[in-house]
Amino acid sequence: MEPEKIKEDYPIFKKRENLVYLDNAATSQKPRQVLERISKFYSESNANIGRGLYDLANDANTSYKEARAKTADFIGSNPSETVFVRNTTEAENLLAHSLDIDGEIVLSKMAHHSEQLPWRRKAEKEDLEISYLETENGKIS
Repeated sequence: MEPEKIKEDYPIFKKRENLVYLDNAATSQKPRQVLERISKFYSESNANIGRGLYDLANDANTSYKEARAKTADFIGSNPSETVFVRNTTEAENLLAHSLDIDGEIVLSKMAHHSEQLPWRRKAEKEDLEISYLETENGKIS
């Protein structure tokens, strides 16, 4: 992948050429293709996913499945193993609740509090140990 080529797909970088955006855990900038598809979805087929059997809901379900397949293809995964979440906190919680862990949980001392909480709860509930990787100058050592 060529970073400059990918960057061309993000409208925000046309307006703010020198932008360095590092807050992707909270929200991510979207490429033009995603913005266009989201706009089309909300304009033409907005309905709850997996809750209805009427035409509009079927269109929404199809759009959702297509988005999952395209995303999986882009990141090299299987669509059945590709999960959409609202943010990193939700992803951490899903992961912590779905993994079977034998032994210990290893976290970075730099981990955000919201990242640590699901693992602490899991450790307490399942009597697991948590160890923390040391950091030096912002790097895991």
